[in-house]
Amino acid sequence: MGDLEEQNERVVPRPLPDGVNQDEITQLHVTETLYNAGARADNTTWCPCAWSSDCMYLAHSSGRTGSEVVLVPWNRYKCCLVSTDAYTSDGHVLQLKERRFNAGEMICSLTFGSSVAETRPGSTQLDWSRYKYRQMQGLIIAAGTRSGQIRVWSIDEGADINPMILMDHQKLVSDLKFAPDGSLRLLSGSYDGSLKVWNLKDDGNMFPTLRGKDIDGNQYRKFYSISWSPNCKLVCGVGTASGVFVWNLETRKGSKFRFDGQEVRGHLHDVLSCDFSPDGALLVTSSRDTKILVWNPYTGDALRQLLHLHPPPTIAFAGGASNSYVRGVSFSHDGRHVASICDDGYLRVWDVFQADIPEALASIPEGLCCSYSPHGATLLVGSGDKKVHVLQAPMRVSTLRHYCRVALCRVFEHGNLTLLGIQPSLLHYLEYVDFDSEAIPPLKERMHHFKPLRQTYSEKPLNNGHM
Repeated sequence: MGDLEEQNERVVPRPLPDGVNQDEITQLHVTETLYNAGARADNTTWCPCAWSSDCMYLAHSSGRTGSEVVLVPWNRYKCCLVSTDAYTSDGHVLQLKERRFNAGEMICSLTFGSSVAETRPGSTQLDWSRYKYRQMQGLIIAAGTRSGQIRVWSIDEGADINPMILMDHQKLVSDLKFAPDGSLRLLSGSYDGSLKVWNLKDDGNMFPTLRGKDIDGNQYRKFYSISWSPNCKLVCGVGTASGVFVWNLETRKGSKFRFDGQEVRGHLHDVLSCDFSPDGALLVTSSRDTKILVWNPYTGDALRQLLHLHPPPTIAFAGGASNSYVRGVSFSHDGRHVASICDDGYLRVWDVFQADIPEALASIPEGLCCSYSPHGATLLVGSGDKKVHVLQAPMRVSTLRHYCRVALCRVFEHGNLTLLGIQPSLLHYLEYVDFDSEAIPPLKERMHHFKPLRQTYSEKPLNNGHM
């Protein structure tokens, strides 16, 4: 009887693997806290928050009914609120003020957009005919509401401009994302089971609607989270019934897109959040099954899982209730670190290449969402107790070969690296095939693989510099 009780104690689920002491893991600390954020309706708390692309503002919903958008100035030079320290590293004063916009109803999602591209290469500088931007800012903010409307404002200090209102969703807008190429295309996901792409350069005219289907061919029910790939050719939507959908927006016939929304199977419960890596070669998704999965978005192969419950629930129990739902996930700009927020009260920061245990932890009760700042120095977390927390993110310089891989994957699409004639083992590293290996072949082996493309010189030795 004693042996049976000892076995039962041994299998009690824990947030960390057996033998791992939480005190030995780097502890992150909250540096700033904003109060009276978010709202609650229909037994669900919404506390959306977002960073601006230039890292000069952070936004969250506020008000008794959560209908107000608050833009809080952020000192990106010292990683603090402007109200705490308004001086840059050079001693200049940041002339930024808090802004507020009223959506008229509860806000469920927020995102910043800009006519200035966030990614290179292949980005362009575009003008938006409806609003005129200041040269330094050029920011707009969009809010998705409970009724299915999307409201878009220009952040133009000194002028109150009525919002552009986008209407087509039939239920609440759960997530919004602007394309990172400066094209002012807005992607929206909704509880009506659809994703929509809006062209704000053309006064909000809408591209065709994206709808996913489950393995039985039935229309998908809800989308919780969406994401653009950095090259803006892929979009991902995740939601109920373990669904992860990826569409290719690049291939077009005439004036119509060709959508190949194939459902990727892997999670065992609803999928709550998703994000692409900075090079677009990886996709991370978080789920109520207590796991994060790292995918190849082009092939649908699951490359790695990050566990938030040890041991993980079996198939029979993974679809049930637990206190370890992974609510949010975000990729760092270095392409190596992933942040996650879980119902067990912890914010975790992972190294996706050494993912047995998290690299850092922070205690955040009732966490709902998390996002890295564009510069990767800070983390923003919205929580169910109507607070927004800002934490200093752990920073670590990665290897040069990893940064080279990120740069190459940004330029070359999936499968095109083979055109470079690279030695196979190095190619596997660049394409994340050997995901667990950070090693690359010895220099002698790499050089042995290369062969001259064409003999364009005389094989006879030169005599005193004359032919």
